[in-house]
Amino acid sequence: MKVSTPLFLLLLPMFLTSGCGDNKAPGKLSDSGEFSYDYSITVNGVTCSTGKRTFNTRQEMCEGLKNDALNNNCAEELRKGYFEKHCSDFSWE
Repeated sequence: MKVSTPLFLLLLPMFLTSGCGDNKAPGKLSDSGEFSYDYSITVNGVTCSTGKRTFNTRQEMCEGLKNDALNNNCAEELRKGYFEKHCSDFSWE
């Protein structure tokens, strides 16, 4: 099918910008809103839970994920995995 030049020129900007977005890193959450998590794991028949933790900002949540005392020393690997996915602009250390 032959596309006329004027139609092609009209469609070109659409194709050139179709991949554009908000440039947010993949997996990164928005910085505003309500953020929460609740992890529970069972190891050798013993269950522990972080309890539901809710935060007002993504930064507060990222800091909360790292806090062992806040999370009842529970589910560190799960918390760290979520941190790495959604808090890549912060350091776990």
